[in-house]
Amino acid sequence: MRWDACSKLPVSLPSAAEATTNYEALFARFCRLSYFDQHAVTSACGGAVVELVSAFAAGSSSYLPLTENVAFLFDMMERAYNVSGLLDFIAQVSSAAPPPLPVSSLVVLLG
Repeated sequence: MRWDACSKLPVSLPSAAEATTNYEALFARFCRLSYFDQHAVTSACGGAVVELVSAFAAGSSSYLPLTENVAFLFDMMERAYNVSGLLDFIAQVSSAAPPPLPVSSLVVLLG
């Protein structure tokens, strides 16, 4: 159970079965879209994920997208045959992500 910040009332989180059903229903709606609309949706969602990763890398946000949501985006891109969008997304996320720490820094951090 989590608390809603505005109303100070407890809010129940959906169960795993409900979340799966929501993904399935959303995917079914996505499949009914036209080819162009599927590409528009995946492009908009990909841009939102890139913005989240960029904000996290810049230190202005402490939130990253859930792996389930990114995997769902990949499923939608696969269904839409949006290969170029997938490659653009990967290039943008990899350029937005901070560079990995060198091994010597990890040794100092882990002590």
